[in-house]
Amino acid sequence: MTPGLMTKMFGSQMEEPMVDERFGHFQNIQIPVQKTPGPANWWLVQPGDAEYLTPQTQDEHNKLLNTYYSSRLSNPQWKEMGRAEEKNSPHYSDKDNRLRKNLGARSSFVTDIVYDPETQRAMIQLGGGKYYTYAATPEQLKSFMRAGSLGKEINRIKRGQGTSLEKTSARQSPNKSGLNIRSLFGV
Repeated sequence: MTPGLMTKMFGSQMEEPMVDERFGHFQNIQIPVQKTPGPANWWLVQPGDAEYLTPQTQDEHNKLLNTYYSSRLSNPQWKEMGRAEEKNSPHYSDKDNRLRKNLGARSSFVTDIVYDPETQRAMIQLGGGKYYTYAATPEQLKSFMRAGSLGKEINRIKRGQGTSLEKTSARQSPNKSGLNIRSLFGV
């Protein structure tokens, strides 16, 4: 059998296609908040930390997976290296149910934050009680998380003075199926 015919029949590494992995539905993203006994002002310390609140785009996801595509002839592990590159991105993907970095949020009033990228709603638990739903694009969520005092920003939003999240009449409860203490906190 001639080499050209074998290549046509069985393919070759040169003809190997780039990875084209389509997203499914994004899951709710858990943003851990540490409960403090008194008022807590905290800040996103590192300038790039706000990027952890942004979902990946389909193009970004595939670009990261194909980071080493050009080395596919000499490096048979190029796909695995691309997967590692994707996991090192601060932007979360549809397979994540928590941020890729704990931002160290602290509050005496806000006890939990869950973000639904599909509906662009933030579900915020106040005082350990029920969740309240706010409309929030990723940029608005970043603005909320940069507020310094999460509780004060919630109160400003309630009075119509907040500059981050938007009050909404929609009610949504976080879907925490699949979330557990071990996956959230690495216990």
